[in-house]
Amino acid sequence: MPTKNQLIRHGREEKRRTDRTRASDQCPQKQGVCLRVSTRTPKKPNSALRKIAKVRLSNRHDIFAHIPGEGHNS
Repeated sequence: MPTKNQLIRHGREEKRRTDRTRASDQCPQKQGVCLRVSTRTPKKPNSALRKIAKVRLSNRHDIFAHIPGEGHNS
């Protein structure tokens, strides 16, 4: 815990916010190539087989995309 004098001299550093859409460059419809399709189980309280695809976007970012709905032919 800093003292009052330390806060006067340095102040508090503001938290940096991480950009959640860093890979998409603020464009939700980004073209990509499907590298791998697999299933994953969610974290502890939930249980299911989530269908995911590893996708390389046109800006060379690799992301994991969720495949919605029942059944897919990817």
